[in-house]
Amino acid sequence: MKIIFHRLFTRVVDMREGGKNMDAIITELEKKGDVNEMKVLTLQRQMKMLREQNTTSRMMMLQQASNHPPPSNQLALHEGATGGGPGPALTIPQQNLNKLQAKPVPPTRVTYTSRKLIIQQDTDHKKH
Repeated sequence: MKIIFHRLFTRVVDMREGGKNMDAIITELEKKGDVNEMKVLTLQRQMKMLREQNTTSRMMMLQQASNHPPPSNQLALHEGATGGGPGPALTIPQQNLNKLQAKPVPPTRVTYTSRKLIIQQDTDHKKH
């Protein structure tokens, strides 16, 4: 009987030590999981910021390439991303002001016939 109690006691002690080891491993893995979760959130925020910057820079390049002024909401987005606080004001010289204004598109006439679409662009402008 003494031998059975001794075996039972050693098994209980082994199980307690194993449980403590398992608890230590579980807490370590939970810490690693929390650290990895924070890294993922940080990377997601950085990716979002990079996408916004890429979109904004692409819009600005397209606007510069087409010589059209950017929409006012895009300007507000761009100013919001840079802080928009007090800083040097952007002044546009009068001689460059006409470059920023949209050029009128010549009128286009579209005619539908059977199985054909005719698009005619008028190049004659009537001057008032």
